[in-house]
Amino acid sequence: MPVDPNARRRAAWQLLGRLVRRHSLILRKAILAGIGWQAAGIAVPIVLGWAIDHGIEDDNRAAIWIAGGAILVLGGFEAACGGYRHNNACRAHMGGSVGTREELVAAALDLDADGRDTYPPGEIVTRADSDADQIGVQLDVIGHTVAFAVSVPVVLVCLFVIDPVLAGAVLVTTVVTGLVVGRYSAVWERRSEAAQDAAGHTTDAAQETVEGFKVVRGIGAEAGMVARFEQRSTELRARATAVGRLWMVFEPVLQALSVASVAVVLWLGGERVIDGTLEIGQVVTAIGFAVFLTEPIRTLGERVLTLQQTLASALRVVDVLHMVPPPSPVPDAEPTGAEGSGRRGPSGPRSGKEDTPPPGAHGVGLEGRGLVVVPAGSRRVLDGADVAFEPGTLVVLTGGVGAGKTTLLAVLAGLRTPVSGEVLLGGVPLDRWSPSALRRNVVLVGPTPFVFRGTVADNLRFGRPDARPDELEHAARVADAHEFVETLPEGYDSLIGERGVTLSGGQRQRLALARAVLARPPVLLLDGATSALDPARELSVLRALRQEWRDGLVVVVSANPGVVDLADEVFDVGDGRVQVRL
Repeated sequence: MPVDPNARRRAAWQLLGRLVRRHSLILRKAILAGIGWQAAGIAVPIVLGWAIDHGIEDDNRAAIWIAGGAILVLGGFEAACGGYRHNNACRAHMGGSVGTREELVAAALDLDADGRDTYPPGEIVTRADSDADQIGVQLDVIGHTVAFAVSVPVVLVCLFVIDPVLAGAVLVTTVVTGLVVGRYSAVWERRSEAAQDAAGHTTDAAQETVEGFKVVRGIGAEAGMVARFEQRSTELRARATAVGRLWMVFEPVLQALSVASVAVVLWLGGERVIDGTLEIGQVVTAIGFAVFLTEPIRTLGERVLTLQQTLASALRVVDVLHMVPPPSPVPDAEPTGAEGSGRRGPSGPRSGKEDTPPPGAHGVGLEGRGLVVVPAGSRRVLDGADVAFEPGTLVVLTGGVGAGKTTLLAVLAGLRTPVSGEVLLGGVPLDRWSPSALRRNVVLVGPTPFVFRGTVADNLRFGRPDARPDELEHAARVADAHEFVETLPEGYDSLIGERGVTLSGGQRQRLALARAVLARPPVLLLDGATSALDPARELSVLRALRQEWRDGLVVVVSANPGVVDLADEVFDVGDGRVQVRL
C-alpha cells in the first residue's frame, strides 16, 4: 500500500483517468447530448421574453404562435438530447463499475499472503461492489456535469448582456456557493472513506459468520459472533450517520442560495422595470435564467462532493491494486522452454515478465535459497532454509505441527513473499514470472480445497475450460474420484452445493486433485491435500500421481509411512531449516 498520501491520491486520479479514457467515446456522446439539452433550456427564457415584448405587449398573435411553436420544438429537442445523454451515461456507469471490478478481482488473485491478510474476502467484496459502483456513478454524471459547467458561464454572459447589475447579483450567489462547496468537500471525503471502510469491515464480519456457521454452532459461539457483528454494524451506522448529517446541512444551504438568486433577480429586475431601465420581457428572461441556474449551481455543488466520495472509493481500490508487486525489469534469461514473452494477456502486454510456461509438465525444477519467513509477532518459521527439488521426482515433506511445511510450500508457490532469500522456478526467480504463467506452472492444493457451486465437470474444468469428457474422466480416475462421481445422479453433470457442502471431505479433496491433474502443471504441491483419505487410498492416489508426473515434480506433505517409502526424496522441516533425510 502506498505510504505517501500524495502518491496514493495520484494513483486514485490515474485510475479514474484510465477509466475515462477507456470510455471516452461514450462520454463524448453524453457530453455533446448534455450540452444540447442545456442549450434548449437556455433558449426557452429568451423565447419567453421575446414573446412578451413582441407578442403580448404589441398585441401580436403571430409572435405568440411563433414563440409557442419554438418552445414546443425546443422541448422536443431537449427531451431527445436528455434521453440520448442518459443512455450513454448508463453505459459509461456500467462500463466504469465493471472495469473497476475486473481490475480488483485480477489484483485480488495476485495478492500474496500479507495482501490477503490485509484485505480479507469481505473487504474485496465491498470494494468490488459499493466502491466500484461509486466510481461508475462518477462516469455516469460526467455528461451532464460538463454540460452544467458550460451552461453556467453562458447564462451569466447572457444576463450581463441583459443587465450587468442582475448578472453581478447572480455571480455573487455563484461565488458564495463555490465557497460553501469548498468548505464541505474535504470533510466529505474523509467521512465518505471512513464510511466505506466501516462497510467493508461489516461485510467481512458477515461473510465470516455465514461461512463459518458450522464451526460457530458446533462450539456454541453464536453469541460472540453476533456481538462482533453488532459492533461492526454500530461502527458503520455511526460513520454513515456522520455523512448524512453533513448532507443534512449542505443540501439546504445549496437550495437556499439558489432560491436567494431568483429572489434577488426578481427584486432588482422589478425595480429596473419600474425605473424604465428594462423591458418586462427582459426581466422575465432574466428571471427565467435565474430559475434555470438553480439546478446547475446546486448540482455542480453536489457533484464536487460526489467527486470527493468517488475519490475516496478510488483510494480504497488502488490500495488493493498497489498490494500487487509491480512488473520486474525484463530478465536477461528466459525460463526453460519459454518463448514469446511478449504475448498479450487479457489486460494487454505484461512488460518485463515471462508469460509463456514451458510446454507440458516436464523438466522444471524448484529451488529455494536462504529463505527467511517471520510471521507477525512470531518466531522465524524459516531461517535461511535451502531446498532443491529436481523434476521427475516425488518429494515428501515431514515435520511436526508448526514446523513450517505449509509456509515453505506457500513461499515456493509464490503465495507468500519471504523476508529474504529467493525461489527459482526452472532456474528463473519467481519475481520474473508473470502471475498467470506462475499459476500455470506451479499449483498448490491444500487440505480444504474450494469447490464452486456448479456441476462436477464445471469444477474440474477451471484449469482447462476446453477439456473433453474423456480427459475429465481420466483426471478423475487418476485422483480416484471417478467411482464416486459415477454414483451421483447425473454423473459429471451433477450439481454440487456451494463450497462442496454436499460432498465429504475426502470427495472434495479428490475433486481438487482431479482438477490439478487436468491442469497438468509441471510442479504440483500437495499441502495435506490427501489428509482426509484413509492411508491405503492416499497411497494409491499418490502412486497414480507419480505415474502421471513421470517427468514433473510432485511435493507432498504427509506423515503416512507408505507415502514416505514411495518418495524419491524425503525432507524434514523444523527449527527453521529443511534437511534431507538420510
